[in-house]
This record gives sequence, structure tokens and C-alpha cells, in this order.
Amino acid sequence: MIVSSVPEVVPNIVTVGLDIAKQTFQVHGVDCKGKVVLRKRLRRAEVASFFAGLEPCLIGLEGLAVERTTGFEY
Repeated sequence: MIVSSVPEVVPNIVTVGLDIAKQTFQVHGVDCKGKVVLRKRLRRAEVASFFAGLEPCLIGLEGLAVERTTGFEY
């Protein structure tokens, strides 16, 4: 499996998953065939500049338990 940590050399990313945390974020990118082409750990200060360098794509964020329960009406 070829995995790159530099978004500029991976132009075929169609979906990015972002696992959020307090200080460290894990990014996973896949191409149109579902193949992992990017895995990268980012610090909070690096997240905005990282995504600014990507081509437009679908981004999925991890949801927190608090958000799941407060987002629904009962």
C-alpha cells in the first residue's frame, strides 16, 4: 500500500476522514476506488493549512457522544 503524508503529491483524494481530538488529529484520505492514499497525524495548529492545500473533496468528521445526544429532539 502506497501511503503519502503530503497532500500535494496525492491529487486523487475524493474523501477525507478526520478523527478529532483535543490536540492531535488523524487524517485518512481515499481515492475514487476506496484505496487509502493518505494517512497523517496533525496538531491542532496544522489542520486549517492542511485542508487549505487540498483539492475540494468530501470530508467526514468524527462525531462526539455529546453532539449525538444534544443534536436530536426527543
